Amino acid sequence: MNDLEKQIKILENEKRVLNRQVNELSKKNLFKQSFGGRRIRVGVISDTHKGSLYANQQLEDSLIGYFNKKNVDVIYHCGDICDGEKMYRGHEYEIKHHGADNQVKHCVDTFPKIDSKMFFITGNHDLSFYKNAGVDIGTLISRDRDDMEYLGQEQALIEIAPNVRIMLMHPGGGTAYAVSYKSQKLVESFTGGEKPNILLTGHFHKYDHLFYRNIQAFQVPTTCSQTPFMKRKPTPAIMGGLLLDIHVNKNGINKLITEYLPYYEKWKEGIS
Repeated sequence: MNDLEKQIKILENEKRVLNRQVNELSKKNLFKQSFGGRRIRVGVISDTHKGSLYANQQLEDSLIGYFNKKNVDVIYHCGDICDGEKMYRGHEYEIKHHGADNQVKHCVDTFPKIDSKMFFITGNHDLSFYKNAGVDIGTLISRDRDDMEYLGQEQALIEIAPNVRIMLMHPGGGTAYAVSYKSQKLVESFTGGEKPNILLTGHFHKYDHLFYRNIQAFQVPTTCSQTPFMKRKPTPAIMGGLLLDIHVNKNGINKLITEYLPYYEKWKEGIS
């Protein structure tokens, strides 16, 4: 093994250690929220990638505006709120706001006003600033926006009612050969006592709803257009958001009504 190979191995080991530390930190994120009543209305959004040339402000405005009009109790964001930096070769040419400070400011200034409150986690793009410079942009965004509260890195577990838990997750890896495969493997990874009732997964820029092992598992679509990187993979960007009406009783969820809000970019139309 030459010196270069040794250096690469050291860096890979350091990366694995950091990823493990981040994951352990994320597993401690358990929150309780109380909304009252027998119906909880939830807006869901993910992978906005603020700062990217391919971020779609029109879709963000349309989705948040729709959630506000529908009087949602809460909005959840499943990570990659910003686009980060140095994610892959040539990434710098796909960014219009460079650096943590500029992306945070752009996010704070342009993310649509939320009438209720949005709770969010950070994803792998957001964490590029954390891994490269120790900057957790989630705390900075939450500091400057009262309507956006940071729940931590990569995942958070939220109890919204007795016997009703929602997990926000931003896993790693690429898109599988079948869209539902990632959801299936994530659901299978939970032990019995750790299963959420609803799993909201970002990262993959896909939409999928799978009911498996008594978990309502959703892959949440992106608001970001397909990037040149995704075209080279090749993998599509499924754009849109979700509105969930969660009906609860003392035993947990007794009805779940899902409204999928797709966005077909060629039409250049928002949600009405």
